[in-house]
Amino acid sequence: MAEVLWDTMVREGCYNRGLWEPLLTRLVKGYAVLENAERVRFYATKAAQLRTLYTEEDGGWRAVADNPRQTEWWAKLGAKRIR
Repeated sequence: MAEVLWDTMVREGCYNRGLWEPLLTRLVKGYAVLENAERVRFYATKAAQLRTLYTEEDGGWRAVADNPRQTEWWAKLGAKRIR
């Protein structure tokens, strides 16, 4: 559902200020849990761009995009399977 909402925002060119960051956070966390570095980078980069546009700071998103495996959510699903 999060991807559908993001795709709608992109298609419409309308990024709701109260929605885009929580939405991108969910997508980044979800893909980190699934160990999909490419998608984490993609969505973290979008978050950095939008955050910088609104606040002139990236809010830490560039660091996530640069190294997805260092997020606290990376491979959480795998860690639960091992227990």
